[in-house]
Amino acid sequence: MKNNTSFTQSINTLRNLLALGLFSLASTTVATDFPAVLDAFEDAGQTSVNTPRFVVTDSSIGGNSTAKPAYQDGVLRMEGSLVPARGQPGFASFVLLLDPEGKPQDLSGYKGIEMRIRLLEGTLSVLAASSEIQNFDYHATPITRSKEFKVVRIPFKNLKRVWSEPTALNLETITSINLVASGMQAGNYVYEIDSVGFYKN
Repeated sequence: MKNNTSFTQSINTLRNLLALGLFSLASTTVATDFPAVLDAFEDAGQTSVNTPRFVVTDSSIGGNSTAKPAYQDGVLRMEGSLVPARGQPGFASFVLLLDPEGKPQDLSGYKGIEMRIRLLEGTLSVLAASSEIQNFDYHATPITRSKEFKVVRIPFKNLKRVWSEPTALNLETITSINLVASGMQAGNYVYEIDSVGFYKN
């Protein structure tokens, strides 16, 4: 289970990276009947909705964390090491955009995020980025470790901001779903995932 302090510090660091403009996201919501499956990892080049995947690490703040994705038979295996800079958390954020240009999408027809995943080593959180959040304190929650694949359903209402006044997540403004491995100490992480999407019931 993620340590609450390191989780907070990791999200703070991700906020700083976003503030530096690593993500350029449009501010106009595009209302869509968004597909229930965001990524089934059947194509190593792009998500199931034809959007890019990419990884952001702590390298811009002096860290040396790594992320090595491998795709096989519809499963993504992500493994790497957290090598934080002094006084900073190490992190590697795996970003799944909902739109090729990062435009917000309307997920109000869904109740939450559904993943089939197993976290074998390290810590991991899932984060829903929203264009409405101006201070980059996005809604997130940790994922528990498991040796076996499990279908995990995370209600949107259970995603929380860390340091800001609690607010409801505006489901009409979602730009990406991110998986963030993080920690204050050096260490390894490994997770495997074969689907990310959304559920209605």
